[in-house]
Amino acid sequence: MDNYKDSFTALGDLVAEFPSIRTSSHFLFVPGPGDPWSSDVLPRRPIPPAFINRLQAKLSKRAIFATNPCRVKFMGQEIVIYRHDLMGKMMRNLVGVKPDLESADLKRYLVQTILDQVHLSPLALTIQATSWEFDHALRLYPMPTAVVLADSYEPYELTYEGCHVFNPGSFLTNNYGFSTFYMATSRSMPGGLQSFRI
Repeated sequence: MDNYKDSFTALGDLVAEFPSIRTSSHFLFVPGPGDPWSSDVLPRRPIPPAFINRLQAKLSKRAIFATNPCRVKFMGQEIVIYRHDLMGKMMRNLVGVKPDLESADLKRYLVQTILDQVHLSPLALTIQATSWEFDHALRLYPMPTAVVLADSYEPYELTYEGCHVFNPGSFLTNNYGFSTFYMATSRSMPGGLQSFRI
């Protein structure tokens, strides 16, 4: 746990070294499924203050610690960010999927499932526990402009029923890959630091 506190503090120190970034950027922190303080029940609570006090002091009001999932509304657009191993859970719990399905078909199947069911957790409660009091946080109605499925699965992007859905993939296992969402076009573009070495 001390490693998490120290890492958040180091991030705050790093951002503080670049005053223009610190004063002109907003930082959104969304807890993930592998965080040691979170349970498997959805939606997940924000990162506990004990881990982020020093980071908040350095970034003042520029750091936002959200729930998982969270919604960002900006200029009439809504973006839903959801960090979860959704593709893995869907693959483990599907019945009757053809074994010769290609990766693109699986991605489309996942996106169609969550958007057609208008819910981020289309699985039974025995597979994915959900807090009924906060189930509304998992709903996708009205349809958002974009959904970020921050999953460990390979990166992809596709648009279905006017909603742009993309997965930037895992930052560490995807050659430090990320995606940039452009509000003007409501589209994402993959990026990365492929030549970066630690």
